[in-house]
Amino acid sequence: MSTTLIEMPETDSLQQEHAPLLSRAHDAIVTDAGSYAVVSDVYKQIVTRIRVVEDFFRPMKQSIDQAKKVVLDREKLVRVPLEVGRDRCNDLLVSYRQSEERQRVVAERQAREDAQLAEAEQREKLGDHRGAEQALNGQGVVSVSIPSSVPQVEGQSMRENWSADVIDLMALVRAIAAGTAPLACVEPCMPVLNGQARALKAQLNVPGVRAVNKPTLAQRR
Repeated sequence: MSTTLIEMPETDSLQQEHAPLLSRAHDAIVTDAGSYAVVSDVYKQIVTRIRVVEDFFRPMKQSIDQAKKVVLDREKLVRVPLEVGRDRCNDLLVSYRQSEERQRVVAERQAREDAQLAEAEQREKLGDHRGAEQALNGQGVVSVSIPSSVPQVEGQSMRENWSADVIDLMALVRAIAAGTAPLACVEPCMPVLNGQARALKAQLNVPGVRAVNKPTLAQRR
């Protein structure tokens, strides 16, 4: 399998070209209309340089994105069938384990009850009424345990895998408001809130949320 290394682009010339501009931006001070115009010109030049840098790297990034997509598609082609097979085997094994465990629990309970009853009857015959009562209450000397019939496979075990399923979002919201569920259960959907802020601006009226305006310059091409 061949491996293609990504050739690192030479950026020294780019950095050298805009170094004087960055120095001007670093030392910039706006105190009057004249200095405002000077800094505006520096801002304009920096925006232009940013576009130059973006144009310089765009073909390389597009090439990387395409190469990554090809690799991910190939990986998916090979991996997904394996995952399907793994999941099917997992479901079969877990289902068998659960079925066997249910049967084992029922059988063990029945065997325990039979043993307790037999011990109680034996103690009654011996005149040990208190011992008979203890035996029936599960406090006798007889202990019954039925081992699992599921084969032990080296390196394999079944573990619990719990997850949460939100079945009533409003009920969860009410619980958070009432303090019976932690606030960490939810987080604000910023794309929605930001969209409303852009649309409503200062008229945004959502409890617990404020509209924030951070002006920025826009430079036309």
